[in-house]
Amino acid sequence: MLLHHGTADDTCPIAWSRETDRLLTRAGADSTLVEWPGEGHAFGPRFADSMRRTVAFLRRHLDG
Repeated sequence: MLLHHGTADDTCPIAWSRETDRLLTRAGADSTLVEWPGEGHAFGPRFADSMRRTVAFLRRHLDG
């Protein structure tokens, strides 16, 4: 599981993603939370960076 969350998200509190990541990890899932400082819910300046990271994650886990 790959979670992206902007620290300035005013729609969904970052605590939700932190807790979800913690519970997934505790349950034995491979979970990664990436926190994006200053980004809001829909992202902005770092959107392209987050998509590159997502594509790299998908290639790593789905290709082959």
